Amino acid sequence: MSRPTTSPSRPRAFAGRAGVRRVLAALAVPVLLLTVRPLAAQADGGLQVVTVHRTPQGVSAVVGVDPAPLAALPKDAAVVTPAASGSSPQPSATIPPATTSPVVDITAGTPVALVVDASSTGAAARDQTLSGTAGLLLRLPSVTPVVVVADGSPPRLLTSDGARQAEGINALTTLSSTPAPSSGGTSTPAALDLAVQHLPRASTGGRVVVLTTSQPPPVGADAQRLVDRLITAGVVLGVVGTGSAGTSWQDVANGTGGAAVAAVPTDSSSAYDSLLATLQGRYVVRFAPPAGVEQVSLAITSAGQRLTTALAVPGATGSSAAPSTAPSPAAEQTSSSVPWGILVGLAVLAVLLVGGVLLLRRRGRSTDDGPAPVETSAALVPGRRGVDPVTDIAALPGVELYDITNPEQPTKIPAPEPAALDARPGRPELVRISPPPVLPAGTTSDEREAGDVEPERASEPEPTAEAEPVEAERT
Repeated sequence: MSRPTTSPSRPRAFAGRAGVRRVLAALAVPVLLLTVRPLAAQADGGLQVVTVHRTPQGVSAVVGVDPAPLAALPKDAAVVTPAASGSSPQPSATIPPATTSPVVDITAGTPVALVVDASSTGAAARDQTLSGTAGLLLRLPSVTPVVVVADGSPPRLLTSDGARQAEGINALTTLSSTPAPSSGGTSTPAALDLAVQHLPRASTGGRVVVLTTSQPPPVGADAQRLVDRLITAGVVLGVVGTGSAGTSWQDVANGTGGAAVAAVPTDSSSAYDSLLATLQGRYVVRFAPPAGVEQVSLAITSAGQRLTTALAVPGATGSSAAPSTAPSPAAEQTSSSVPWGILVGLAVLAVLLVGGVLLLRRRGRSTDDGPAPVETSAALVPGRRGVDPVTDIAALPGVELYDITNPEQPTKIPAPEPAALDARPGRPELVRISPPPVLPAGTTSDEREAGDVEPERASEPEPTAEAEPVEAERT
């Protein structure tokens, strides 16, 4: 009885196909990420108007781009056009090209001032404040102009003019080694004015002041005067509130185009990282609207997509317009705004899929044309078809079969030819070999060569009942 066995080329073919699938899946993952991420950004992105105010040169608006671009937007990224306001028709006047600049430019080194709480009330969070502000400086370029001011009564300037990142870190280290005062409060507006006074202007005109305080913000007219001074100086305020201050400075910071975050007691750097990430997504758009234009449409192209929003032009009184609290309009998607990265990703993904299908078909065709499965016998010595080799007496060594239908003339039955192990051409057939003859003990070499001695067969079985008549007829 024989059983078919599978050819070894089949497992290799299956393993090859599985390997191809794994390679295609590994290559498709980054392509899908590059494709889906811009699509998700395009679905969720938009513009957030933080503040709009009048300047001597026209109008300055601080907007947040969501998601934040990986690289700073170019100066001509924003386009401002007149828009209809209420029942008024859309004016036909044109607006000169607008300029766009980031609030914090990591590559250019935006000037940064640090105002830290040095009062007795801020002593509990002093170590955390100094550690967080030092970590913030380390994330900025080494050529960044830095000013460090200790907010006390009175405030103290800890750096010299023209200081850079290294001098700022040394000033914070010196402050950390100074014992905290046992009494005394803060003079935060004066400390901010001192920082702005010594903070140099950048080529783009943007400057940032990061305040770390445990004190509440000014209110009413005092808060508005502080915001107006910072806007006039072209400064964006970011606040990290410790203790009970939290995000209470949010309105003051938003008035300048900045943001306020609450410090995390268990992580000194998380609040500063969050503030820096928020400010990196903020951009200052400056434009000069013609007379009579009350509302404009602002469009910014970021990462290949066009984001639009509406801006109300503040009056000529110089007061700051209230920031837009309405949800940002959806991204305006046109055929020209489809990111090239998405098209390239889809093309690469299509090539991978087509190549994988063709490779799998080619491998399947080559394996189908290969040799057929080999059938190997389960038994070491094949027997005759239809006869059990265990009970076949002809399989025993030294046994010969005779036909005794005619007892007077028995006829010898020839031994059947053994079945071939493999029927394919070129393979030798199996030959049944009887046990070698054994000569009796004491036989000489001459007698062996002459053949006078009849050899004995080893392990010759006893004659069976059927074999007795055959021996009798032989005698």
